[in-house]
Formats: sequence, C-alpha cells, structure tokens
Amino acid sequence: MFKLKWILFYTLLSTPFFTSNFALAGAKEYPIIKVDYGPVTSFKSGAVGSMSIPVDELADAKVALFDGLVIIFSNGSNLSMETITDVSMGYSGVDMRTWPKYLLGLQDKGLEPVAYIAELAKSRQHIIDSEIVPSEVRTFITKQGLGYWAVGSKKSMIVFTSSEIKDQVMLVFTKNMDESEVKKIVINGALK
Repeated sequence: MFKLKWILFYTLLSTPFFTSNFALAGAKEYPIIKVDYGPVTSFKSGAVGSMSIPVDELADAKVALFDGLVIIFSNGSNLSMETITDVSMGYSGVDMRTWPKYLLGLQDKGLEPVAYIAELAKSRQHIIDSEIVPSEVRTFITKQGLGYWAVGSKKSMIVFTSSEIKDQVMLVFTKNMDESEVKKIVINGALK
C-alpha cells in the first residue's frame, strides 16, 4: 500500500509537466530587445505584420513585387514577404494563428480541419525540413502578437501573427542572412 501511495504521488506530481503546453515545447522563447538603428522604411503586408527596415540596409537594394514583396540586398542576401489568409489557403474561417504551429511541427492536433493539418504537415516536410533545415524554432513578442522564427544556416522563415486578427499571417523568407542580419532587418522593426 505504501508503494502505491508513492506511485500515485509521483504520477500526480509529474502530470502538470506532461499536460502543460507540450505542443510548444519545441519552440524556444526568444526575447529580443528593440534597437534604434536610425531612420527606417516601413513595409506592410496585409493587416498583420509590418517591418521597419533601417534605411542604411536598403542602400543599393532592389525592391520588387511578385506574389509579395521581394528585397534583394547589395550583398546578395534577400527576403520575400507575403500575406497568407484563411481564404488563400482554402480554409475560410480557420484561425491562421495556428498555421505556424502546424507548419513548424509545434502542434499536430487541434480543432482545425484534418485536411488543413495534413496539408501543413506535408508542407513542413518540403519547406521546413528540406529547405530551411532549422537548428531551432524561436518565438518572440511583436507589436501585434507572436512571431515564430525557424532559424536555418542559409535560409530562415519568420511568421508574424496578430493577437487580434485571426484570418491572416505574414510570412517572411530570408536567404543568405545570418542571425544578426535577420534580427536587424526583419525582426527588430516588428518589435514593440
């Protein structure tokens, strides 16, 4: 009987660890302090997410619009920025704030349609696991909500969500930018 009490005690003690937000256990909370880099130019895509890029970073850069905004910097690095909505995904009414969680493998079950979850799991294999190959996934607080950063050695993906707007997210892909450049050019301008 004494042994059973200890087993129950340890089971109850460990329950909060296993029932707490296990889905986000793979993401590292990454507090970033906003830095004043001087004059900036702001870019906005949809109602969610905006970036304020330091003007000195835009010297000799090329800016173009394709399916979204593309900026090619003088050193050859680049970023692309676009808005993804519930309608463009084909799942009208779905809460897009879950989109990065499924795409990054931080969550695999929820109230969203099974096809939506499966589509993002497949996209994860093709985009995240094959192209980005992140060393880690970070989350950070922005002016509007929560940001997700899949940190890769050559490519990164940043997703901006809003605490108030649920039908869209802003997606940014970077190529040939190190972590300090991503923080300065993409993330800093979205911070509080």
